[in-house]
Amino acid sequence: MAIRHFFRQGLSNTGWHQLASLTPRDFAVVRRKAEVLGVFDDPRGLVELLADEISKKQEAVGNAIGFGRG
Repeated sequence: MAIRHFFRQGLSNTGWHQLASLTPRDFAVVRRKAEVLGVFDDPRGLVELLADEISKKQEAVGNAIGFGRG
């Protein structure tokens, strides 16, 4: 599982199950951010960073050329 691979943590009741549409690149980006921000060992902090990546992806799709809101 990607969570264990990137963060060396098992699944627990921290909100992992709410995260969808993540790619290996998303996990790699969040791992680097977590190390810089000092939240690598904080499961809730990791979930927040992962959720932020999902939000950014959804926002980017909404703002894509040809798909703008008119």
